[in-house]
Amino acid sequence: MKMRIQSILSSCLLWAMLTACGQAQVTSLLATGEASYGNGNFDQAISEYSNAIEIDPEAADAYILRGNAYRDQGK
Repeated sequence: MKMRIQSILSSCLLWAMLTACGQAQVTSLLATGEASYGNGNFDQAISEYSNAIEIDPEAADAYILRGNAYRDQGK
């Protein structure tokens, strides 16, 4: 029983660490995308936002920002 509890706790800790790393990566991709967008490099911005979406499909900001970049490209 003790081993099972330790295993569950280890799994929870690993999941929490991976989630935090993923969120940090999404935040970084959004910042890079916004910098590219601000420089008028819409293709690069779209790529960064799409990468963020692959990591976290629930990252609503990435969808909105990507849509803005497409809009500004006339797409």
